[in-house]
Amino acid sequence: MATVLLKDVLDALELPNENWSAYVDMQTGEVITISEEAADLAEVEDLQDEDIPEWQISEVENARKVQDSDRYLRLPDKFDVHENGTS
Repeated sequence: MATVLLKDVLDALELPNENWSAYVDMQTGEVITISEEAADLAEVEDLQDEDIPEWQISEVENARKVQDSDRYLRLPDKFDVHENGTS
């Protein structure tokens, strides 16, 4: 597994709400964030880039990578961390 920057993981844990997910690329160590909307768009089979707002294209491409590969590990969100920390 590649080196992952702790700052990137901490930033991912502070995502604004539950409509976002963060993943770490186990080969590169890169942390990527994907909105629920982008994940939904990535599942549409005949969706073309011109059908996606320009600002969202790279996020949808990242969502497709996550969905099509097992090299990405989903990080817990801040609610998972707090829930598991209080027994």
